[in-house]
Amino acid sequence: MKVETRERTNVVKYNVYVAYDGREFNDEEECKKYEESAYGVLNAKYQKLIIKSASEGDVFDGIGTDDHTTELVKIDTQADADVVMQMFLLINSHLTRENAPDSYKKYIARADELVQYAYNGGGPLMIGRGCEYNNSFWIIGTFSSFTAQLAKFFNDDAENVDK
Repeated sequence: MKVETRERTNVVKYNVYVAYDGREFNDEEECKKYEESAYGVLNAKYQKLIIKSASEGDVFDGIGTDDHTTELVKIDTQADADVVMQMFLLINSHLTRENAPDSYKKYIARADELVQYAYNGGGPLMIGRGCEYNNSFWIIGTFSSFTAQLAKFFNDDAENVDK
């Protein structure tokens, strides 16, 4: 007699419920609840604004992490700008709590400034997003806002070298 070892694979079919923004659920009711929630509705609108998405590691080679995402969003209307700011404020709700430090106001103001700059012709806006275990959302800026900030940094530095 000889003994043969064989492998058996069972194919199991099951339903996956996919929300408007691509998030998957095993339960239909949970998917519906999510889609009807403020985050689900807002995220569905936000997803339509994304023109490009890549891992942070691909965008910032050597310093980024692959479990975070960098997105470019195009803001054509004030409604688009409002969606981006609403996402920022919803995900970063700690910035708007009653007991939040006054210093948090500068983060909100800077985010709004960058969103409005993108809307007024500054180009696509770069957004940093967290991963499943870290639902973060930060507004990084536009290409022209990076250029302006770097120029200011280098000019300030050059002015201080001679002193």
